Amino acid sequence: SLIGIGFQSVFQVGDASIFAGTTKDLAFLANLAHAHNSYLEIFISIGFIGCVFTFFAVIAAPIQRVLGLGHRYEGLRAVGLSVFLFMYLQSILEGELLNRDSVVWISFLIVYAILCTAHEIQQKRDHAYRVTPSYAQRFDRYRREVGDRSLLESVR
Repeated sequence: SLIGIGFQSVFQVGDASIFAGTTKDLAFLANLAHAHNSYLEIFISIGFIGCVFTFFAVIAAPIQRVLGLGHRYEGLRAVGLSVFLFMYLQSILEGELLNRDSVVWISFLIVYAILCTAHEIQQKRDHAYRVTPSYAQRFDRYRREVGDRSLLESVR
């Protein structure tokens, strides 16, 4: 479906499920804990549009953050890629993605917050290096302003 049935309104909701009043072939879905596949569960719950937004928010943006880190954060990049890869592959077998009670999801959020912080620190540091002139640039500018006079003459 394009928009889905509703976030967390399909599995483990009992009689409140839309499948509760249907035939016995589908009634068992009301008592299932999850779909055993996060991607399938997201598609059923929030539809194709939700899948697209979830892809960009949970897969594309974190990977972009990890790959955007410089050499200073090699260890953090390795940890981030490991946690993300584990979560993405484990989500094929379990319904852990977007599950607020899941240890895997909480770990993903913590690592993603750390990566975002490191990315912001790197951006600020790179900006400071571009804006702040080096010692040699400041010395050259000083010599141009003072000219050929010596330091003692410029102080008087």
